[in-house]
Amino acid sequence: MESYGFAHIMLNNRYLMHDYRKLHVYFNKLFDDMYATKEREMNMIRERNEQIRYIDSELRIMFNQSVPQVPVDPQWHPKVNTRREHRFYRVFEKPRLHLNYCKKNVNRCSYE
Repeated sequence: MESYGFAHIMLNNRYLMHDYRKLHVYFNKLFDDMYATKEREMNMIRERNEQIRYIDSELRIMFNQSVPQVPVDPQWHPKVNTRREHRFYRVFEKPRLHLNYCKKNVNRCSYE
């Protein structure tokens, strides 16, 4: 059985965190690129559909005819905040207060 020291474990932990951050950045970049491509394509579809609707309206006014099928804009609801920032939390050995209990009973707070 192989034995690891504290320094070895901490070093491995740093390497893992470094790899995690690199992967996180890499996949976020891929996601952002794909998101931008989709936004660009959706805008192009909307613009072309608007042009077709304009042509249809002109045909109706001038010749009383219309386009056989007027396209409908595709629905896409992008989220406002697409990227959630991940935060690293430290775990402390100190007891923490039960906040719900403290809010109800200001004078008596219990510890975990």
